[in-house]
Amino acid sequence: DLLRDAAYESVSPARRWLLHRRLAQALELTTAGREDELAALLAEQYERGGRPDRAREYYGRAAEVAAQRFAATEAIRLHRLALDIIVAQPPGRQRDERELDCLLALAAPLNASQGYSSPQLRATLERAVRLAENIGFAHQAGHGADRAVGLPLRPGRHPGRPRARDPGAVGGRRGRGPARRGRVHVRRGLGHAGSPRPGGRALRDGARPLPGRRVPCRGHDAGGARAGLVGARALAAGPALCSRYGFAYYSEWQLVLAGWLAGGAAGLARQKRGIANLRGQSSLVRMPYWLSLQADTQARCGRTGDAVATLDAAETAAAVRGDAWWLPEIRRMRAGHSSGERREKLLRSALELAQQQGSVALAHRCLEDLVGPSAEAFGRVRDNANGGGTPGS
Repeated sequence: DLLRDAAYESVSPARRWLLHRRLAQALELTTAGREDELAALLAEQYERGGRPDRAREYYGRAAEVAAQRFAATEAIRLHRLALDIIVAQPPGRQRDERELDCLLALAAPLNASQGYSSPQLRATLERAVRLAENIGFAHQAGHGADRAVGLPLRPGRHPGRPRARDPGAVGGRRGRGPARRGRVHVRRGLGHAGSPRPGGRALRDGARPLPGRRVPCRGHDAGGARAGLVGARALAAGPALCSRYGFAYYSEWQLVLAGWLAGGAAGLARQKRGIANLRGQSSLVRMPYWLSLQADTQARCGRTGDAVATLDAAETAAAVRGDAWWLPEIRRMRAGHSSGERREKLLRSALELAQQQGSVALAHRCLEDLVGPSAEAFGRVRDNANGGGTPGS
């Protein structure tokens, strides 16, 4: 190593650039078709050879390869090397567009490695928003799901504007408003995993679909959640995989769900640890749902008072953050710990809210608790939910 360093220092800077450039060109010629495998090495040689444009391109390719292999930390490092090259370029629209592309690509591995509440992810996306506003691509940087899903699919629109079917718009609809609207946006998103028009950019919040796979929003529907709960092996392996690959956020989901599945004092302890970790990360989305699972476990352990207090906390969390999609079930569960007039009042409130949201399954649960199973009554609930109506009496 000392001999190599001495030999390297004996070469003039201009000759070093020439040698590095020739080495990079030779590697390209001898590895044609396999550039992605050597992208990081090519990027380094081009950067040392005074070709930052080529280095930036190869750093980006190397980062994509790393991300596809779930090497989030390496992908972040490579994207940042590309970003360093970009920010050193003279100011201008082209430089800003390149920085925006790089920031949007960086968001995905940051999300996977550090979670949705990562300060680095937030800073990255805030910078992306500012750049997008400056160069006229504000819509693609996430100015709100309502604006994104409302964009018409018309030819000749701004090339940077995301399509109404962009799956990035789906997440913002979750937990707010009628469920039927959410289903529309989920269906629009399926099969359209961030594939913008030519010249455009995909709307991203840090989540990225894998090549040849379904859009991530598929995992948010009821069927996906049910399948996940049934898979005990997946729940057991999940924390180990999250730890191995450095995934944040989802490891806490595993704790809460696995604790609910196991039950008992040990399961309850896992749930509390998972919820505490989520709060520590400021990952408060779906918190009412996680708290309802904890309350269910507490009730099964005979800790009724604790279960009621947890359900009260879940309703408060839903009200504070507008995360209302699971609120009908929370009120139904609270009714299960009440009696008489208060029980009926809670159930009717839960039923009305479920029908307003178009949540047919949750409305059916409430109705069963009120009057018992009834196909005729369920038909009325379904019709009301589909038509946006409210319960009659």
